[in-house]
Amino acid sequence: MFFLALLLAVSAFGCGYDRQRSADELREMIEEGRQAEVVPQIEALLDQTPDDIDLNRLYGLTLISSGRPSLAIWPLTKVFESEEALPEDGVILASAHLQGGSPDDAIVRASQILEEYPDLLEALYVRITANRRLNREAEALRDIDFILERRPDDFNALTTRIELLLDLELTEEIRPAVEAAKEVAAENEVSPEWAEKFCMFEASFTYENQEEGSLEKATELWDECLSEFPSSPRVVFAAIDFNDGEGRFLRSMKILEEAIELDAEEIDFVFELSSRLSATGADERASEVIAAIPEESWKGTVGLRLVDYYVGADDYPTAVAVFTSVVEKAKRVSESLQMQYVDLLIRAGELEAAETEITKLKKEEFVNLLSGRLALDRGEPEQAVAFLDAALVHWPGNSVARQLVGEAREQMGDFEGAHLQYIEAARNGSDNLEVLQKLDRVHRSVRDPGAMAQLIGAYIKHQPENPMGYELAVKNALWRGHVQAAFQWAKAAGNVPGLLPDGVALVATVYAVESPKRAIEFVAASEISLDRPSGFKPLEVMVDNLLILGRSDLALKRIDRAIQVSPGFAGFYELKARALSKAGSEKPRVEIREALEKAISLEPESSSSLLALADLTAEEGQIDAALALYDQAAELDWLDPEAEWRAIKMLDRAGREIEVDDRLEKLVAHHGEYGVATAFLAQRILDRNGDLGRAKSLAHQSIRFGSSVNGKETLELIESQEGDSEASS
Repeated sequence: MFFLALLLAVSAFGCGYDRQRSADELREMIEEGRQAEVVPQIEALLDQTPDDIDLNRLYGLTLISSGRPSLAIWPLTKVFESEEALPEDGVILASAHLQGGSPDDAIVRASQILEEYPDLLEALYVRITANRRLNREAEALRDIDFILERRPDDFNALTTRIELLLDLELTEEIRPAVEAAKEVAAENEVSPEWAEKFCMFEASFTYENQEEGSLEKATELWDECLSEFPSSPRVVFAAIDFNDGEGRFLRSMKILEEAIELDAEEIDFVFELSSRLSATGADERASEVIAAIPEESWKGTVGLRLVDYYVGADDYPTAVAVFTSVVEKAKRVSESLQMQYVDLLIRAGELEAAETEITKLKKEEFVNLLSGRLALDRGEPEQAVAFLDAALVHWPGNSVARQLVGEAREQMGDFEGAHLQYIEAARNGSDNLEVLQKLDRVHRSVRDPGAMAQLIGAYIKHQPENPMGYELAVKNALWRGHVQAAFQWAKAAGNVPGLLPDGVALVATVYAVESPKRAIEFVAASEISLDRPSGFKPLEVMVDNLLILGRSDLALKRIDRAIQVSPGFAGFYELKARALSKAGSEKPRVEIREALEKAISLEPESSSSLLALADLTAEEGQIDAALALYDQAAELDWLDPEAEWRAIKMLDRAGREIEVDDRLEKLVAHHGEYGVATAFLAQRILDRNGDLGRAKSLAHQSIRFGSSVNGKETLELIESQEGDSEASS
């Protein structure tokens, strides 16, 4: 509320900014929550007066309120360092750092302000929140005590102090702290929600007290809280955390199911239950829970979360249906929402519908961006670049546009240009994981792993809870030969709440580089339950290294135990098929097929299971059936060309030349970095006495991207033929 009020105040005195919209219009747009539309207007004004402090302040505040705090840091820093800076400017800048995922920077800025204004409450709360994010509860407690020395009746500070005491397990201080907060609540009008909090504090304190019978008493108190507040998200999720901590996962599921019965419109309950069901392997039931959300709820934030869910499940028809409902039910459709809708239509393959929707957009840069996206999907990279370059004239910092230009340049064979665009995309969008994955495919050819390392670090800083960032960091460090850096990233992952299994798997992966035995021992000694879905990644590393050592018997024994405990988890069956295939001829193909088919029945969208089943089917000579499986796997994991490549090799062995030519040309067009494919295409052109210039270019390309043997052999043959041709002439 602090930021919205200040944002409106800033817009109110912005009479000088009436070059495109009046101050009243700007204020009205902000009040309506249309910050996304205000931003381009302010950017246009800043192009004319880049050093206008009031305008930079308004720009930063608008970016924060529209959910882009990282982008707000630059203009707010300019304001903070100016002579016109107000104390509140420092608070806003510190908050932008905090919301942007940089709590350390937030602490630095807040501390700078507090040196001059030690009683500035907002700055203290930013520093408190930042320290809590970094698990520095003791430092946060010192600031809370400082506030309470001056404002002993500050209810917010009193309750925050209780939470910190619980975190620090300072049990002797918790009871008097709760009583003090209750006393203030009784004397003042406080929100009814505090009755919930006091109930939770009582249960938490009882549990932390660690006296005889405290667990049983805490369980009773949590049940009482649930009885009094059965559909309160705060109480429900806190009770779930308590039960999870005691390993009572079924009880947690029951709490969620009961809460949904009472309040089916609380979408957080529905998504949490679905997520937990998926984690136990009950994917069908998880889907049913989501599908039960009534169509009348397909609107607003709930509708957009559903769209994300169905996109994640690769169910684009349903995602489009939900998004269409969101658009139809919206009182007003912003251009930002319209852009998201067009992008979804393109991803769903509804290109004509997308083209129609693009014509409804007003801003030229939006039209050009999405027209470029559409042209790229239609296989027209040159046209895509033309549209996207036009969009970037007005929108140079747009990460998505830069990424799309990179993809188009890849299709055109301009890998240097693609690499530069991907780097700019990553710099402008530190939360853009997809562009990092694309960079990971091409950066080795450009020999610039250091830049990649910096960009991965920036991503992790802004998205510390996503394990894929750490996986990329470890992979990059190992490729550079920096084993210690790989260890540091792996250990950092394990220190993030909820990512301990990922951290264990990554540390074991680093150990495995030099000693598979040590990797196995490390996983075995960890506290991870390898029989649960959450322990799949560490188990996978253990199994892979057992297979390297030729111990498929131990690997299979370990996997069978996991399947017995968690029979509904697909990953364990795929892992079993992998181990069986390494076990030798004594294990019949039928067992491998049964394991893979079971995995796919539990998780139909698993590209890795489909790929393994396709390989098995191809080995059995069922070409068309295998081809269908390869195509299905390729569609699910379009960033990885492996499925397409294996299909091509199978068709080549079967002598289906026309299909090989067609698929190979498409593969090289979309994955020019895939060296073995470009070398293969160069060789085929050479064998057919085709265009030697193109074959030579492809051979050079394959060498650059790591297919050194095939590429060099082909290049030598081409140069030999060129020499013969020159001699004969």
